[in-house]
Amino acid sequence: MLTSTGLGSGLDIDSIVTAIVDAERLPLMSRVAARRAEVDTLVSGFGILQTQMASLRTSLASLSDASQLKATQASSADASAVSITASSSAQPGGYSMGISALASAHSLVSGTFSATTTTVGSGTLSIAVGSNAATDVTIAANATVSDVRDAINASNSGVTASILKDGSSYRLMINADDTGAANTIAVTVTNDSDSVNNDNAGLSQLAFNANESHLTQSRAAADAAFTLNGLSLTSATNDIKNIVDGVDVTLNAITSTAVSLSISRDSSKITGFVESFVSSYNTYMGSTKSLIKYDAKTGDAGSLQGDAMTRSMLSQVRGLITGSYTNVGGNFDTLTDLGITLQADGSLKIDGAKLDTAIRTDLDSVEKFFVGQTVSGTTHKGLASQLDDLMDGFLDTTGLLPEKLKALDARIVDIEKDRAVFDARMLALEERTLRKFNAMDLLLGEITTTGSMLQAQLDALPGFANLRQSGSR
Repeated sequence: MLTSTGLGSGLDIDSIVTAIVDAERLPLMSRVAARRAEVDTLVSGFGILQTQMASLRTSLASLSDASQLKATQASSADASAVSITASSSAQPGGYSMGISALASAHSLVSGTFSATTTTVGSGTLSIAVGSNAATDVTIAANATVSDVRDAINASNSGVTASILKDGSSYRLMINADDTGAANTIAVTVTNDSDSVNNDNAGLSQLAFNANESHLTQSRAAADAAFTLNGLSLTSATNDIKNIVDGVDVTLNAITSTAVSLSISRDSSKITGFVESFVSSYNTYMGSTKSLIKYDAKTGDAGSLQGDAMTRSMLSQVRGLITGSYTNVGGNFDTLTDLGITLQADGSLKIDGAKLDTAIRTDLDSVEKFFVGQTVSGTTHKGLASQLDDLMDGFLDTTGLLPEKLKALDARIVDIEKDRAVFDARMLALEERTLRKFNAMDLLLGEITTTGSMLQAQLDALPGFANLRQSGSR
């Protein structure tokens, strides 16, 4: 940037140029700043609206999902004996269960060894569990008790080996990974290092099959035995999935009397879904009213005051909230039927007792009101399903709000481009003005210098000084 000291003219050129440029710059930049502030206000307003609508859509996820509205709760009169869980597909009801035997996994134990480093032998252990094909486990030469344990565990043969301390001695224990009478363990030894595969020495001391029983059975493989509502049943495991549709139980202990089990609809959870929706709706409503408000007395206006799209979206949401859903086939047509009423300020209010009664006595109709149903191939959507669809149109990637914010971002880019153009123009104006003032300052300096030189020459002329003193000059 060119600068000038004003030496020739004595003028404060920098201040003069700044004032000239500012006179041009300030109105332009003021308009740019006003445009940016207007867009920033809109971006903030639509951002708030988008957040509140997203929260409302989240609260609709449960109410528009029939499986969640069928939420159940299950309980056991003695969870230490039998525990129970139920999914939404479970039907409410009561059961009694008696347990006479728990499922157990086959367990075998070896004779004693003086130490875990005692050499067992070498060869091949063929381990079979139930009807599964045998797995061959190679035992290296001079393998110790610990080595045999590690080789079995690395074999993925359906058993787990461990070392049991028995007083001052040690035993090798082999347990089937799965419970049930069918999962018995058979161990066959071949290639024993002592050349005898069926004696009770070397590796063959770990044989346990139809012909050799050198291992001791410490626990038999067994199925669980129990009754359900008096019906005798068995299970290979103590964790029984879908013992009835949507119901899982875990057998924990043998019982002397039957344990009562119950399954019921989780009305408190469903009530929570409704309360969450009402809360989110009221927050959205209050926020939107604040965004579009206008006070004629004070001139106070919301950031989206006068925005037609925001008002249209609000109108569509209100239309569904106050609508009637007679075609969904239930006994509830409006929110009022469920104890949810519209207040004067546009918010919703819940009559807890009325809502609880509706959920407990006619959950099917509550589900139809919120979700809808399909009749003869025609789908009739309920309140929550329709609101969810509406929110998708507002919030999805190509929805109204993302597209609006995208357009505002484009306006911001244009405004910043204009700002850059104005900055460049003002810089050019400043440089031109400085050049002109510098040229003027240089010319005045030259004039001043010439005048001084002429004055000196005149002063040197004979008699000129007397004339000047007499005033005749």
